[in-house]
Amino acid sequence: MPNFEGTWKMKSSLNFEELLKALASLQHLLMTTAAAAGRSVSWRKKKRDYNQSLATWETGTKIYCKQTLLSGDGPKTFWSRELKGEELELIFGADEVVCTRIYVRA
Repeated sequence: MPNFEGTWKMKSSLNFEELLKALASLQHLLMTTAAAAGRSVSWRKKKRDYNQSLATWETGTKIYCKQTLLSGDGPKTFWSRELKGEELELIFGADEVVCTRIYVRA
């Protein structure tokens, strides 16, 4: 199992502003994340709740999770984390918008 622990410094970011625009309808979004891989994550927002199953391992170095909107309207969202050598790749999606951020250990 890959080691995601530690301090990471952003190396690059692609489409982050576009992702924020796609998520604009999710004002007051609060994200609670679990430190350990494989734990569930909950998204809460006024009048909308996202729920998701546990994140699943797609490969030995990549974990993926898709959020399910329980009520109301909003984008279909997902995230993944993958260790690629000494880099950590985070991908976030909202409908058709995909944001990719690359990190290196600090």
